[in-house]
Amino acid sequence: MQLLPLSLCLLTLTGSTFSDVNVAEIIRVTEGDEATLPCFINKSIEFERFEWKKDRKKKVSLYEGVQLSGQDDQFRGRVSHFDDELKNGDASITISDTKVSDSGFYTCNFPNLHQTFTVRLVVGPVIVRVKEGDNGILPCKINKDISFELFEWIKDGKKDVYLHEGKPLSGQDEEFKGRVSHFDHKLKNGDASITISDTKVSDIGDYTCDFPDLKTKQTSTVRLVVGKAAKVSILKPEQTEDGFLLQCLVSDVSPGFKLNISWFDGSGNKLIEQKSNTESEKLHILQTTVKKSDTYRCVATMEELSHQVHSEVHVQIPESKIPLIVGLVCLAVMALIIVAWAGVIYKNRKKMKRKFNVFSSL
Repeated sequence: MQLLPLSLCLLTLTGSTFSDVNVAEIIRVTEGDEATLPCFINKSIEFERFEWKKDRKKKVSLYEGVQLSGQDDQFRGRVSHFDDELKNGDASITISDTKVSDSGFYTCNFPNLHQTFTVRLVVGPVIVRVKEGDNGILPCKINKDISFELFEWIKDGKKDVYLHEGKPLSGQDEEFKGRVSHFDHKLKNGDASITISDTKVSDIGDYTCDFPDLKTKQTSTVRLVVGKAAKVSILKPEQTEDGFLLQCLVSDVSPGFKLNISWFDGSGNKLIEQKSNTESEKLHILQTTVKKSDTYRCVATMEELSHQVHSEVHVQIPESKIPLIVGLVCLAVMALIIVAWAGVIYKNRKKMKRKFNVFSSL
């Protein structure tokens, strides 16, 4: 029990505790991008020693007036610092061409100043999204001719997707036989990308491209996401007090994709829109109410899959009988007025005729 306070004291002297891991700043990048890991103190460090380590063991960068040797092979040639900012206490570093394997906790340590800072780097794989049945291209490239180099693609760390060494090798998993190819004319440029044809939802997973015989380990990771194409159907319009209710149903939407559903009238005017991130293969419904006869279109769009589908419905609003009744009443009234007026004229003429006859007899 007496060792615990002593341990805490030693950790405090180094400026680092177990809790550093929990409060470390998180830097997120996609594989292949650059990642800048920040580290600052309030003094010039142009001639100060500072060390960067990954997971407290792999040497990432060492500096003491000049850049020192001793980097782990994983980081050789990929790490740099900001030389002009050292006078301002900036010991930040940049890791170029990041790999998923670079993910971890990085410590920036000033051993002579007893100060340590922790940063967490999260490198996500390149994500390739395709529609089920389409071809998916998984990128992988290094800076050398690989025409006769061994490279292999593996899915989820266990399934052999593709092996090549001067020519395609046997040993593929049954799931991928006859569906995977590389770009032969690009091998001299270091391009080990592959194409998976007729993709299936079961192809979803993380794919690693590895060059096992190279002195410096080179591995890339690509996440393949295969989505089902959305289907659209429209229910029969329902008459309500406010007009006709239109209901658009979108089904078979794979989770993890953005979905946009819209209603348009016959002139192409957008009536209503619904945007969502699909979390499950649930049924998506978009409703709107219309009050005039027209042809209406429901459109579902999945931009990430370059997929759009639609369905149409024609609505015929019954014409109101009130104007007709009013018109008939008006005609009847006008007819009565005309008849009455004609009767008045007829009576007046008869009177005039009688007077004329009396006058003539005199």
